[in-house]
Amino acid sequence: MEYFRGSVNSEARCCDRMGCCTMAAEPWNRLAIPRPAIQCQVTVPLGEDTEQLVNLSESCQAADSVLKSKELNVEAATLDSVLYIYHHRLSAHKPYLALKQVHISLLM
Repeated sequence: MEYFRGSVNSEARCCDRMGCCTMAAEPWNRLAIPRPAIQCQVTVPLGEDTEQLVNLSESCQAADSVLKSKELNVEAATLDSVLYIYHHRLSAHKPYLALKQVHISLLM
């Protein structure tokens, strides 16, 4: 069977070897996603709980900026190189193992 499209406004048709054309079914991978029916904005009254949530959000943003800082990335790279250099000499020592755990926690 062959699929062909005639003009711009015509629909896809399926023709067999005999030349008999039938209408092709809708494509199986087409998905119609409806737009949201309602968009709303809710105003939350200020209270003790909302103040705590605002403070928590601000502290989370501060912690996120520290974790994404350039200085922390430089320190992690330095720790990685120190662990790489001293792996064979200090691999059984407890301070080395503690630094390795810190390095693993930075990677997560």
